[in-house]
Amino acid sequence: MSTRGGTVGGFAYLATAVAQVREQRGAANVLLLDGGDTFGDNFLANQTKAPPTSA
Repeated sequence: MSTRGGTVGGFAYLATAVAQVREQRGAANVLLLDGGDTFGDNFLANQTKAPPTSA
């Protein structure tokens, strides 16, 4: 839980954080992994009652 208040996160925030780490440690020394659930449980799927796309 964030204690900063206001809007937290988003792709712009993530891109800035990744760029800062790459600058500090060198891009060749950074491995960025994606958990793949960024778009999970979205509003459109909930409203259309869309079936799951994976089993």
